Amino acid sequence: MSSCFETVEELDLRSDGSGKMTLSFNGSESKLKIASLMKMKFVSGYKVPSNQEISNELHNIAAYLRSQPGLSNVQVKQDFSEYIFSISFSFNDIALVNKALEHIWEKYNITAFQAFSYNYNKSAKTFAKTSKVAAEARRAYEKLSDDDKHSLRNAIYTTVYRFDSPIKSTGDAKAKISPSRKALMQQIKFVDALHTAALMQQSVKLQ
Repeated sequence: MSSCFETVEELDLRSDGSGKMTLSFNGSESKLKIASLMKMKFVSGYKVPSNQEISNELHNIAAYLRSQPGLSNVQVKQDFSEYIFSISFSFNDIALVNKALEHIWEKYNITAFQAFSYNYNKSAKTFAKTSKVAAEARRAYEKLSDDDKHSLRNAIYTTVYRFDSPIKSTGDAKAKISPSRKALMQQIKFVDALHTAALMQQSVKLQ
């Protein structure tokens, strides 16, 4: 059986630097396999959390986001029948997103993409995302079973960025720009991103 899941990063950025962010995980195409794994205590040496533990941590993240000045409208959605989860929030300035994500990466020891940050220059009308991959993340991948590696090979990371102004140019020739030129989408395989961090990066020049 070929398993697949998708992680989606959505960012709506207004010209003043405020906006909305949504991070979601969609495992519906692999729900049977995920349900089977959820019955186990450990997979490839990693503890498998219960549904309640996952729910608790999602709400812990939401509580942290609600406590941060400049962040609002925090929402958590969870569907354990389809294994679809998301957290969304509004922000007054994109720099606040960087601070929030840094806290989450550190709290949960997420080392796969250590430096995941955004930069928006209002006067130059430029937007950029940078990301770096930790070497231990690649080593952890190599230690997985062949079956787990196969599942990750089919995993997709999707980014969707929306802007008030039309896009003049982008640093990724493969990114798809909407007919209105106010949005772009980038899709990459998780494993490719794990080995080539530059694939996770993006630069946009707005009109």
